This record gives sequence, C-alpha cells and structure tokens, in this order.
Amino acid sequence: MYHAIQHGYYLNAQNPSELTTLIEFAKHIGLDEQAFKERIESESINQQLMQEISFAQQLPIQGFPSLVLKVNGQHYAIKLHYLEAQKTLHHIQSILSNHKCFTWLKKTLLK
Repeated sequence: MYHAIQHGYYLNAQNPSELTTLIEFAKHIGLDEQAFKERIESESINQQLMQEISFAQQLPIQGFPSLVLKVNGQHYAIKLHYLEAQKTLHHIQSILSNHKCFTWLKKTLLK
C-alpha cells in the first residue's frame, strides 16, 4: 500500500487524503474493496490516526519531508542536505557522539 500511495501521489498527482483514492489504491494492490473501506472508516483506525498526528505534532519538525533521529528517547530534527549527503551524515554523527551508544559503536564496529 505504501508503494501504491507514493506512486499515486508523486507520479500521478493523486491525493491520498481522499478516501476514494485510498480505496482505489487498495483495489489496485488486490485488497478487498469493501473490507478495506470498512476498516479504514473504523473508530480504531481513526483513534490510531489521531495518535499519530498528535505524536508528529510533538516532534521537533516543521514540515514534510523531515528526518528525525531518536536516541535514548529523545528526538532530534536532522537538517536535510539533499545535494550534500555528507552534511546530513555529519549532523547525525555529531548528535550520536554525545551519547554512549555511539562510543560503543565506534569501539566495536568502526575499528
């Protein structure tokens, strides 16, 4: 489903926020249309969606796409450098270097 949504959104300008679009994607990948519709409209899915939205709103991000690194329960926004990936990697390494897990990683895996 993830691939169908990404393909539909980025290549065909289809809006995955619309129920009819999601049902079309589900049908396309072989899911039962009626079962999918009933499930996606269920209260449990709505509650899960609200929890995900609430979680995303608490993250240190301001837009989409965003990259967030979670270390020891703390979230860090990672600045994306699309043309210079090394800058993004350096930012991640600088955050990790302040945590014990990175020290262990360096000693064991990066000898």
